[in-house]
Amino acid sequence: MGAGVVVHRLFVGTFGWFIEPMKRHLGSRWEAWIQLGKLEGYSKRGLIGPEQAHLLTDRIVQDDIKARGKGRR
Repeated sequence: MGAGVVVHRLFVGTFGWFIEPMKRHLGSRWEAWIQLGKLEGYSKRGLIGPEQAHLLTDRIVQDDIKARGKGRR
């Protein structure tokens, strides 16, 4: 059981540095894609003005670029 814990810790420590940023990046991109799709639908229906749509688009893009995950424990 102790060996299993050690192997698990080594695996998480070794591959976590690669997998976690990739997961954070893909999650952020997916969230931005959903939000931009909703924004486009609202704009086409005339629920949001062009100026407001532009401001919201900028905010969504900035949030996608600055994707931050939880800190390591």
